[in-house]
Amino acid sequence: MCVCSQDRFALCSVFNHLLDDSPLPANEVSSSVLVATYSNSTLQNGRGAIGGGKPTMNGEVEKGLLTLISSDTPGLQICDPSGRWYLADSGSGPGDLLLITGKALNYATAGLRPAASYRASPDYFLSPNGGGRTSLAYRLMPQGNAILDCSPIAAAGHIIPQSYVRISVSQFMDDLAAEELTGSRCDNADVSYLSYYFI
Repeated sequence: MCVCSQDRFALCSVFNHLLDDSPLPANEVSSSVLVATYSNSTLQNGRGAIGGGKPTMNGEVEKGLLTLISSDTPGLQICDPSGRWYLADSGSGPGDLLLITGKALNYATAGLRPAASYRASPDYFLSPNGGGRTSLAYRLMPQGNAILDCSPIAAAGHIIPQSYVRISVSQFMDDLAAEELTGSRCDNADVSYLSYYFI
């Protein structure tokens, strides 16, 4: 099925208010981030996964809209809907991108696109032959002064649970940071979605 340019524009306009202006005004910092990392197989303090960060043996949930990841070797696990971890990038090759959906997209779509739980593969980092992993991740983040609002989803005919109220992105991210203090885990309620894109 072919989507005409007018329909494509209508789909994009639903999320445009969440994104930075394009082009970005002078002296303004982008909300989104491009992270290049090299992780040695003998990690210190369990850091790894996407761009370093906290220990990931229990997993973490992507916070932004989505993240695109390209890496030279496998090493990223995703939690499936039944609560099992699997190596998500095992079949990826040069030019492949892994797409991970985030909490902000989950909220903006009233749960239609659940956030993915991910972690560095423990098998990869415990391997004595592992020579390291290089990855490039682009995190598409909403701008802090935007409002997460599900009204476009409701207008499209979806029923929106009452828990999805309008909230500023900055408040939403603050709430996620507070939740993070309690720890994260692979939870059946957070069904992971990811896709491969071939370039």
